[in-house]
Amino acid sequence: MPTIKGYSVSRSAGGGTGVASTVYSYSGNPAGQAHTGRNGAYDRPTADGLTEARIPTLLNGDKAVADHDVTAVASVVAVGDAGPFSAATAVTATTTTMTGSGAGLIVSFTTQADGKANATNTNYTIVNGGESYASADRVSIDGFPNSILTVTAA
Repeated sequence: MPTIKGYSVSRSAGGGTGVASTVYSYSGNPAGQAHTGRNGAYDRPTADGLTEARIPTLLNGDKAVADHDVTAVASVVAVGDAGPFSAATAVTATTTTMTGSGAGLIVSFTTQADGKANATNTNYTIVNGGESYASADRVSIDGFPNSILTVTAA
């Protein structure tokens, strides 16, 4: 299931005075397959990408980026393997959907001292809640293999 949601940067008719586009597309790689989607700056979970943070950007438009379905991380099922860090580091990461049909969830947290994802669900901040998630859906944190979070959706 593609997990990246991107809005078009085109504007409607009116010589540039229209509203920002509401057209969006999903891209990314299905779970367990090689990367086949677009190759944006933060689409791959590198140490630089995780610490610089993925910030939703709209060019030449005034459409606000809205937080959608996911309102919280309900539980941490597994912290998984260490990411590219060996100490507590603040990161912002995209996620890959494991169950359900949601896409676009971005979370921020501070890694544990051993470089693994944070073990406490209340230490996660929802940067973008994505769309089409349901409560109890599970996601994996990109850059932290074998990590599993269960989400709470609105």
